[in-house]
Amino acid sequence: MSAGPTRHLDREGGRIAYDVRGEGLPVILVPGAGDVRSHHTALADLLAARGFCAVRADLRGHGDSDGSFATYDLPSVAHDLLALVDVVGGRAALVAQGVAAGAAVLAAAEHSGQVAGLVLVSPRLRPARVGLADRTLGAAAQWRPWGPALWVSYYRSLYPGRPPDHLKEHSRDIRLALGRPGHWHAAVALTHTSVGPAAAAMAHVSTRVLVVVGARDRELRDAAAEGTWAAQALRGRRQVVANAGHYPSAEYPEVVGPEVVRFLSKLR
Repeated sequence: MSAGPTRHLDREGGRIAYDVRGEGLPVILVPGAGDVRSHHTALADLLAARGFCAVRADLRGHGDSDGSFATYDLPSVAHDLLALVDVVGGRAALVAQGVAAGAAVLAAAEHSGQVAGLVLVSPRLRPARVGLADRTLGAAAQWRPWGPALWVSYYRSLYPGRPPDHLKEHSRDIRLALGRPGHWHAAVALTHTSVGPAAAAMAHVSTRVLVVVGARDRELRDAAAEGTWAAQALRGRRQVVANAGHYPSAEYPEVVGPEVVRFLSKLR
């Protein structure tokens, strides 16, 4: 199923890029830091086919979004998500990967009426859990113009089970996006942003939550335990995907996709 044309949401300091396919309850899908929205292609196709409106969005300073923003932190991304919810219908579920999951938690804590549910994939929600991506991007930041290539090489290693068929093309798209003005700075800044606000907001989330982690995710160290902690703290459910790494919904969409559909179907 093909995506619709790229649309843009005006925000203070720049624009957020997104596309829409399908009709029904809006589901906004955002990738993690250093990634682009095509990461969620397989899941968006499934959701659109199952009666949802799938909205893939690039983070500020990523993909087709502008790299001109003054700030790259969780509160800023959370406000971007809430503004996008307003545009697509006023109420939506959020599917967020990695550090972006913290922004989704903040959005749900601040405006529970707008956020129908949360699917948090490999979420980074507490400061003590610093993965290799932080150190890799930190090192790569000192080696520009080779930094983006170093990041993409490491990114591809985060698929230890069954890498997607399109990973080579997707990696190329990431590298091209990181070459745009302001985008490399945005990726490094967002990866290093404090997750403290998300940790503090978790107790105030009242919407339904599904936490998805890969059993072989080295970014979360003990991924199963981290998923259990996050699910319990948010009073939600946990799914552990055997053999998957940091991106389980892209590695094993036939495993994660049906679980996400079942979860979201209860929100309609």
